[in-house]
Amino acid sequence: MYNWELISRQAQAVLDNACRSGRECGCQFAIYYQGKAVLDTAAGTTLPGGRGDKVTSNTLFPLFSCGKALLATAVLQSLAKGVFDLNTPLAEFWQEFGTPDKKRITVEHILSHRAGMYILPRLNSDDDLADWELMCRKTAEIIPRSAPGKKCVYHPLTFAWLAGNLLVLTEKKPLSQIIRERILKPCGIENEFFFGLDDESDKKFAPVDDTEMLQKPSWYAEKIGNRKIRHSCIPSFNACGSARALARFYAALKGELPQVELLPQEILELATRKEWRDEEDIIPDSAWNHFGLGLVLSGPVYKRTRFFGHGGAIGGEGFYDRDTGIAVGFAKNRPLPSHPMHPVRNQLSELLNIPIRNW
Repeated sequence: MYNWELISRQAQAVLDNACRSGRECGCQFAIYYQGKAVLDTAAGTTLPGGRGDKVTSNTLFPLFSCGKALLATAVLQSLAKGVFDLNTPLAEFWQEFGTPDKKRITVEHILSHRAGMYILPRLNSDDDLADWELMCRKTAEIIPRSAPGKKCVYHPLTFAWLAGNLLVLTEKKPLSQIIRERILKPCGIENEFFFGLDDESDKKFAPVDDTEMLQKPSWYAEKIGNRKIRHSCIPSFNACGSARALARFYAALKGELPQVELLPQEILELATRKEWRDEEDIIPDSAWNHFGLGLVLSGPVYKRTRFFGHGGAIGGEGFYDRDTGIAVGFAKNRPLPSHPMHPVRNQLSELLNIPIRNW
């Protein structure tokens, strides 16, 4: 279907031109096809102006919300094992959710971003985000802004503690251990995808370059630049990894890696099917947040379920394309004011002749 040698050369040229011209700082682009790595390109440097280390396929980029897909997959694994079902109230495991305003919040509401608990609680400082127990207590105190299940409103930060603590309470293990054992190690990406860098992996990290942002430091640079946050497990927004690791994860999720089954395929099909649950839950066709269960369905309007995956705050993305059978990872470290539109990402999509995604 594709001439991968030609596509690799063309993709490398796109990345090289973008970084050389200063449109981007550092980038990676990777593809798995039929369970094999067929494209793995990198360009630029870790710091602007050609400074820092040269970006390689092993450089770790700030992927932000791309990591939500891995956390959601771990929850779906528990669903597949019968630990709970979609209609199980969170209060069954998390007693603080037994209040009148939260007792009807279910596992499905959490996964589909329909819990109404999307506003971050008041914090003393950003360092609070790195304190798991504190953030779970604070999250449980949030008053929902909408009735459970009524409408989808993206939970950009609170998703980590809502979905993550469900796993901690049912598995009786730290979340970082759960994700490492269930997702990272089976996929073979435990050394290139992290929810919490350590001192050694931090040496390979490409910090956020907010050259193009009007406000400095930008939110992105401030949060992921905080060492405590970067070294903690907060899988709603502190994912750090490579494009290759993202692509490999989606190949595994689709069941295409030999001897790796992250999910039964019937559970994946359930998670990537769009169902409107309420008359208030109408998302415009132009919006990006068409959620299944923890995964965004980012295909074109006429075939929403063609792509499933998740984007990140500064333009990284990972997804699987059912029409072409490719699993894709893209990573970069320069946020743009045009977000969620990223010209380089769009150029790569044009090379592959696939619809552009703005998420």
